[in-house]
Amino acid sequence: MESINRLRSAIDKIAKKAVPEQELADIVIGIVKNTSPWEIIVENRFTLNELQIILSPFCKPIDAAAIEETLHGHMFPGVGPTSSTGSGVTAINLWGGLKNGDSVLMIRLAKGQIYYVLHKVGGIHDTNTI
Repeated sequence: MESINRLRSAIDKIAKKAVPEQELADIVIGIVKNTSPWEIIVENRFTLNELQIILSPFCKPIDAAAIEETLHGHMFPGVGPTSSTGSGVTAINLWGGLKNGDSVLMIRLAKGQIYYVLHKVGGIHDTNTI
């Protein structure tokens, strides 16, 4: 039993030397302080600037185009007629992106020099869209 503990201890020491803890990635929570220029407060300790932040696609506004057809004043299908006759394309805002005060989930990389923002805590549900 003692030899197993010594072997386990030796493996732990080798593993720690192979990949130092400061080089490992961490998951952290931040709060968006400003979106232009980007600033995120991390763990109420320090503020990241836009040079330290990489935004995933889930952090940026998402718009979609809806094609609408109107015939004799009736719309088929779409989100609303652009004119009383004819057809058109309407932009629909599916997700407004991050806003000041949003909590975000991030991955800390490069010894804390870069933060990859995954998404808003709680998902992309936003009562101001659709």
